[in-house]
Amino acid sequence: MTEHIIQNSGLLRSRTLEEFVRRQSIEEPLPTHNIFPPTSHALPSIDLHSARPEEQLAVACRDWGFFQIRNHGVPPALLDRLRAHSHSFFELPLQQKERAAACKANNFYGYGVAKARTYFPDDWMEAFDMEWTPVPRVRQHVEQVGLPHTQFHDFCGVVEEFASKTEKLAIHLTELVALGLGLDATTFSQHFAESTTSTVRMNYYPPCPQPSHTLGISAHSDFNIFTILLHDAVPGLQVLKDDEWITVKPSPDTLVVNVGDTFQAWSNGRVKSVMHRALVNSTEPRLTVVHFFGPHPDTMIVPPPALVDDHHPLQYRAFTYKEMVEQIMHIRGKKVFQSPLNSFLL
Repeated sequence: MTEHIIQNSGLLRSRTLEEFVRRQSIEEPLPTHNIFPPTSHALPSIDLHSARPEEQLAVACRDWGFFQIRNHGVPPALLDRLRAHSHSFFELPLQQKERAAACKANNFYGYGVAKARTYFPDDWMEAFDMEWTPVPRVRQHVEQVGLPHTQFHDFCGVVEEFASKTEKLAIHLTELVALGLGLDATTFSQHFAESTTSTVRMNYYPPCPQPSHTLGISAHSDFNIFTILLHDAVPGLQVLKDDEWITVKPSPDTLVVNVGDTFQAWSNGRVKSVMHRALVNSTEPRLTVVHFFGPHPDTMIVPPPALVDDHHPLQYRAFTYKEMVEQIMHIRGKKVFQSPLNSFLL
């Protein structure tokens, strides 16, 4: 079964496992995917219906850059349907999935194995990226796959409903964080009124014969505002906290959220974007669905004056979100991850 899943995914189609592992250059064996930290070191879990969640969010964004949220407003039934459709997509024959492959080297959108990782081309995963904003192109991406009529409309409907709800959730989170930082709620969200830049990605990690020698996704930070992640029951996400890799324990009906580089710069470092990665295992496939939320490309990223003072001098020069994306494309594929924020430091 494992061999069938790997071959169907295409991960071994163009290289042997030995060649693949050699290219990873992992200096020491990676830990198993299901070893969790003590409760005191677990990822913050925040109930959005609790009293003053903005304070909890501001602390989590400052100390962790990652958190789980409950009572987030996305129905559990919708999340279950999305997981089911995502699994069905990746179980399709490779030749069918590749009909939706990105045809341009610098195109984020479409299906891919090597292309799918923004930073590292050799990780043990495959992905399907669909543009949601500024122009929704979910149906254009999916129609290339050639799904049966009913399945096509069900698949697209579920993805679009998820994207719509998580888009609103991301904007709401920027308002709560603004309040937690002592700002007006609309300080950041006013910039999303006309347009945003968002992508929905399905990630799939097949069982790996040598999981201690490779990664599903190598260590990196995200470059956007917020990333909202739906996971299944199989663990694998790790977050770097105080120089230690913390494995996130999946929790039913929760969503994992992390701060992106752009929001770190926009807040003048009051919230932080942190490194994270994904482990793989030898027995179970793992699935995640991710909404990458960012502003319109022409949005100017300049911290609010209230977040700049003698104790918090300005850290980054002003830049547009378009410049951030261009910087990501420049560093894409390099062997060692380089934060795009380095290019904007004062």
